[in-house]
Amino acid sequence: MILNLPFSGDFYVRYIDYYSNKITLYDPRNCLPGRLLNNSMNLSSSPFTAPYYENYTFYTCPKNAEPVGYYALPIGCLSNSTNATIATTREAPEEFEYFGCKIIGSSIIPVMYQGQFDYQGIDDDLSLYWNASDCKDCDPQPSQETGSDHSCLVHQRYGEVDRIRQAKF
Repeated sequence: MILNLPFSGDFYVRYIDYYSNKITLYDPRNCLPGRLLNNSMNLSSSPFTAPYYENYTFYTCPKNAEPVGYYALPIGCLSNSTNATIATTREAPEEFEYFGCKIIGSSIIPVMYQGQFDYQGIDDDLSLYWNASDCKDCDPQPSQETGSDHSCLVHQRYGEVDRIRQAKF
């Protein structure tokens, strides 16, 4: 499934958790960090948000420079045989410049918790939440409505009716 985020483009949907109102997205070209480097995530015209936003600075460094692997893991889709691209929230560019690293950009990135990508690297998944305050509990009959902000799916589980919300984006 493809989800278009205004001002940020198309993303593939990896997973939707209707109980916690969480959606996990990934880049169709398998280089989410590259998209984040060139474009901060602007979620203002979408129903989605993140718990936190952090400013990440992207550097290109010689492959064996000390910051690579110590301060941040190389971003595979942006690195090559001689240079590694890393991203970090550390605010000391002189530390990186000392090792031959150069700033190639910065971006405000939605994160689940502060420092999420600092030591484990930016992976290819982006998790966002939506506000479900408009959603109501579904009655046990499948909704045939169209044009509403939610609809209901009903399925049997262990002999009981389980009510599920399905948000339309």
